[in-house]
Amino acid sequence: MKRKKASEKVERLNVYLRQHSNDLSDLKRRILRFCIDNHQLIRQVVPELPVELDDRQQDNWEPLLQIAEVCGSDWEKLSRAAAISLTPKNLHDETNLSEMLLADIEEIFRVFRVDRIQSAELIRQLVSDATKPWIDYRKNKPMTQYDLASLLKRYGVNPQNIRFESKVAKGYYLEDFKDAFARYLGIEVTPLQEACVPA
Repeated sequence: MKRKKASEKVERLNVYLRQHSNDLSDLKRRILRFCIDNHQLIRQVVPELPVELDDRQQDNWEPLLQIAEVCGSDWEKLSRAAAISLTPKNLHDETNLSEMLLADIEEIFRVFRVDRIQSAELIRQLVSDATKPWIDYRKNKPMTQYDLASLLKRYGVNPQNIRFESKVAKGYYLEDFKDAFARYLGIEVTPLQEACVPA
């Protein structure tokens, strides 16, 4: 799911629920019937909990993973993948790290007036501020390029092989952040007139 832009119109959930109430009621009855018929099996299942989740997140997902395992087929694998992808990696309950990261990256692009940046340089800029969580993101160790890519993946932003002057290195294009900046920060990316530092 993506946060909508201010200019976008979406169908309200309560409207959808009213329009599809019969189908959803039927689905709810079928799920309930399955759980009643298989409750003994479900209770006995000890699912493999994704190590990517913390203790609280594992507790929240365990009942659904139990049901998925009883369903068989590929449901167990699919449910674990869903648990990992749908659960935000948030080390501080009071802070949405992924949106903080977007805001910091937008500031870096804006300050340096570049349309692309190397992954290594982006990391260097992020960890240079001791007041931000990136300096000790990995349990008192700085964020890595892998951590950066993992957090940005949820926004559809991925590192690419990009030419920087005389070399090719992993990095990010400003253009690739356009949708995420608009949706989550309310900032529209505009074309750069000039760069004040070398790309």
